[in-house]
Amino acid sequence: MYINGLGRGTRVVILALAVIFVSAGISQAATTITTSISTANVTATGTLGVTGIATFVNASSTNLSALTKASFGSTATSSFNSAGDLTLAGTLKVGTSGTAQTQVVFGYCNTSATSIAVAASTYSTYMTAPTLTYRECVPATAVTFTAASRVIVQATSSLPSYILVQSASTTTNGNISVGFINTSTTTASTAIYALNFWAVQ
Repeated sequence: MYINGLGRGTRVVILALAVIFVSAGISQAATTITTSISTANVTATGTLGVTGIATFVNASSTNLSALTKASFGSTATSSFNSAGDLTLAGTLKVGTSGTAQTQVVFGYCNTSATSIAVAASTYSTYMTAPTLTYRECVPATAVTFTAASRVIVQATSSLPSYILVQSASTTTNGNISVGFINTSTTTASTAIYALNFWAVQ
């Protein structure tokens, strides 16, 4: 053969070059790294797939961590910020049969001082045909309600025992319309009341 006619040194050089070229070809064709590597930077132009556990030196011991912000979704993304606060761009659903929620707000509100008139003189009258007085309850922190919002209110110690909360609904201006009944036949009320509220949508 031709290579046999070459000198010993030439044959060694040719063999070494052949080993280098074959190794380079195998390295370029490989798609799986089966051993540990240590390098400053890794750039993947395609999809990076990891079948084992990925460990990042500056990460915590949790399953997934991000120091500033972690976003999920392709268009309207939901995210966790650096303080751990979750902002949902979509809906929140608890359990497989839960109702999806797009908004949950709560706080307290203060009513206007509209007079709540005394009740009728007989128990049967004011219990069977009560007169409701509606007051606007303004949230201490501004919120936005829609027609789909459902609200629950809770009395605080500011509400006297003879004043009852009959109904509550959200308004388009961000307030809560509360219907009160005065069960007292002698004492009208013009005081301002504070109520707790929870609203979902």
